[in-house]
Amino acid sequence: MKLRSAIGRTIIPAPVSSTHLRKALARPIKPLGEWNTLEITLDGPRTVVFLNSVKVTDFKEGDPVPPKPPGSIDPDRGPRQDAGYIGLQNHPGDPVYFQEISLTPL
Repeated sequence: MKLRSAIGRTIIPAPVSSTHLRKALARPIKPLGEWNTLEITLDGPRTVVFLNSVKVTDFKEGDPVPPKPPGSIDPDRGPRQDAGYIGLQNHPGDPVYFQEISLTPL
C-alpha cells in the first residue's frame, strides 16, 4: 500500500507503532509530497510492518504492552481476532491518499 499526505504534512502510519503499543524500530518517512510504501504482514499472532523497505514493527501477541490509559479510545488490550475487516483510516486534518492496495494470502 502506498500513502501520501495531500497538503504535504508528514504522515506516520499507525502500524508503525502497532497502534501505539510499542515504540517504532525506525521512522523512515519520505520527504513531503513523496509516496510512502507500507507493507504489513499478519501471520497468526505476529505482525510485521515495513515502511519504505525498513522494518518498523515486529510484534507478537503476548509481547508486553503498556496498560490502556483511563478514558482512552485505543482498542482494548488482548488477543487480535483471527478474521475481520481491513480498514484504512486518517485522523482529522490533511487529506491522505492511498494507492496500489493489495492483499496476498500467506
